[in-house]
Amino acid sequence: MKSGALSKSSIADQLNVAFEELIDYCESQDDQIFEIPLSEGKWSTAQNLDHLCSSTFPLIRAMKMPKFTLRMSFGRMNRNEKTFDQLLAKYKKVLQGGVVAPTRFSPNSISNDEKKVLLSKFNQAKTQLLNVLNKWEEGALSKYIIPHPALGKLTMREMLYFTIFHTRHHLNIIQKINS
Repeated sequence: MKSGALSKSSIADQLNVAFEELIDYCESQDDQIFEIPLSEGKWSTAQNLDHLCSSTFPLIRAMKMPKFTLRMSFGRMNRNEKTFDQLLAKYKKVLQGGVVAPTRFSPNSISNDEKKVLLSKFNQAKTQLLNVLNKWEEGALSKYIIPHPALGKLTMREMLYFTIFHTRHHLNIIQKINS
């Protein structure tokens, strides 16, 4: 593991906290606000939550793939692995550049009636992600890469870093809806 890299257990802890904070916040949010966007052209809490599910499940599928398949599909890393802070800085720069989610990760409108189902789905994503992460060896997280639509090829460790701050980013957006 590279100096400055978060350990697998630290990543798991931060993922769990980020997902739980978002779940707790959404559960406490008034049901009538769940489907209302912050402003015209922005996503509602429901849509933010759906987007997070849509972006987490492909990571889970990738982490379940045989390592040989990952290597054959996506190749090898040709640069030094970024630390959590380095990748966060890159992500913030991409956000400032006005990146938008690809269509496959963009939610349709979602009604208040779907709140419990969506929260359950997001909780399942958390559980599955933590379970599959637990099966990975520490060193393998820095060895295998997968593509990210805005950040390019990332190691599994970097993709997990991204998932932590992506979840926090959307929690911040959701919190603005209530204020």
